[in-house]
Amino acid sequence: MSLLYNDDFNDKLTLPTPITTGYGAGIFAYLFGKGNCKIISAIDLKLPATTLSGQCYRGMFYSCASLIATPELPATTLINSCYDTMFAGCTNLTTAPELPATTLANWCYGSMF
Repeated sequence: MSLLYNDDFNDKLTLPTPITTGYGAGIFAYLFGKGNCKIISAIDLKLPATTLSGQCYRGMFYSCASLIATPELPATTLINSCYDTMFAGCTNLTTAPELPATTLANWCYGSMF
């Protein structure tokens, strides 16, 4: 599993991609978060997984105060705490991402904002 930036290689994506329990729990947790983030826009960042594991994106942008735009969140099957605190402390967000998930678990969106 990897993160992708929306540019020339987009046509090579193979979707859907799962982040499953076993290797995926907490895989991208606090990747940009914890207050040192200078990212302004994550709109071109691709998070292609449609099935998530527990805490996989937890706190990914936690306290990124400069962040104004989020990536799309296409996942439809969520596990416990997968988006927990993902954008918490992102005080300059101008819009929130659509949340298309149809299978939810406990705290999957817990304290997301």
